Amino acid sequence: MPDAIINDDMMEMISYSRWWNAGQICDGLKRLFVHNSRYEELINTLKKYLQDKKVGDPLDPDTHVGCLVSQNQLDLVQGQLQDAKKQGAELIEFGQYDGTLGPFLKPTLVLNPTRKMLVMREEVFAPVLPIMKYETIDEAIEIANDTEYGLGGYLRGENKKELSYVSSKLKT
Repeated sequence: MPDAIINDDMMEMISYSRWWNAGQICDGLKRLFVHNSRYEELINTLKKYLQDKKVGDPLDPDTHVGCLVSQNQLDLVQGQLQDAKKQGAELIEFGQYDGTLGPFLKPTLVLNPTRKMLVMREEVFAPVLPIMKYETIDEAIEIANDTEYGLGGYLRGENKKELSYVSSKLKT
């Protein structure tokens, strides 16, 4: 929401909802919609938060993001990311990974996605987060509801009336 407080608590919520279990969560945060006025602030805060995250052995207590379930899953996700890049999205990867332990994918932000991109149309089971701008609350609701996959929805904001309105309109 336009009045959401962008802080460490929000970064932890995004991290848990998107990157826990390498993003392989059915009810995880799959797409993030941010009001135009808050977009740059959110992206810059996420970049700082993610820059030093470790990708690797899930048994290592310092690891933030472990491996994907299989090489087939990695191939599928790389196809979704290639589709986004081909259509003009900016991909930003984070974290440290030496590439030696199997089907790993660094946490990836997909900036400026369109509704036609696979990362917005398909369910992505990986540490990938498309972040789309919106101008009006009704536009955000329309985009959020434009998916076959709506197991859950998350809202952040301070205006309880707006939060109640949005939650009543989301198809989750």
